[in-house]
Amino acid sequence: MLGLLRWSQNTCLTEAFHASCVAPNPSSRWPWLSVDLMYLIKPAWPSCAQSPLALTTLFMSLVEQECSEFPLELITPTDPAQRGSQVSYEHPNGFAVVQALIERGVIPDYREPRIMRFGFAPLYTRFEDVWNAVVILKDILSTESWDQTRFHLRSAVT
Repeated sequence: MLGLLRWSQNTCLTEAFHASCVAPNPSSRWPWLSVDLMYLIKPAWPSCAQSPLALTTLFMSLVEQECSEFPLELITPTDPAQRGSQVSYEHPNGFAVVQALIERGVIPDYREPRIMRFGFAPLYTRFEDVWNAVVILKDILSTESWDQTRFHLRSAVT
């Protein structure tokens, strides 16, 4: 059933679940499952159509405000319609910075060349998490704690 839901900017996941799950399916092996999913998810996401863009906008604003002194180049379009739910920055030592972030509990992706990619899943990412990620990023950049041998070592799979 989940695979059949279609996403649009005007459809909230809760609304999609509600439309698909209002009545239990008596022919289902577990007729109660679809209804329980609706009640589980409904309170968690009141405005899901706007959340990814709000999270990315906040992240970009905070990085600009807190980390402008560091060699970070925004790669992601600033236009919300073109951005989606991820933000990418280039840094001369992007790989090492990503490894230091991971050690501190912030989990971005690394892409060549020197791209740090931050994804925001609005179902479980809070605005507070975005703020904390920027505080940690600033600390890593200002103290240059990324410049340790262990953060520069690359394994076969990164």
